[in-house]
Amino acid sequence: MLKKNRQTTLIYPLMSKYGIENCYIELFEECPCKNSNPLEKREGELMRELKACLNQKVAGRTTEEYQVDCADKIKKAKAVSDLKKTKKYAEKNQDKLKAYRKEYYDKDPEKYKEKARKYNEEHKNEIKMKTVNM
Repeated sequence: MLKKNRQTTLIYPLMSKYGIENCYIELFEECPCKNSNPLEKREGELMRELKACLNQKVAGRTTEEYQVDCADKIKKAKAVSDLKKTKKYAEKNQDKLKAYRKEYYDKDPEKYKEKARKYNEEHKNEIKMKTVNM
């Protein structure tokens, strides 16, 4: 059985599937250096060139480089987080929001009735499918 922290990596399930004896580490080039920074930077360059898919973290990449490389991923994660916060707020403040909506609706009910009619007209087929599936 694999340790818990290894279960979340991509390499260990493959090693289990194909057998450790069928896996190996390949040396691409010698990199003489005084510390690990240039070595990690070069490893990251090779990972990008080879489109390495098992390495989840690109070696030698700075936080700024990560933010540029993964801007879409970060944006999606933020959107999900914001949605969760909005849902939590809505759950905690149901009465307050209901009163606010009622007050807003009471100011100009014809405006909202017109919006509803327009929506229903534009989404006629979708609404029909929902009522058929009920």
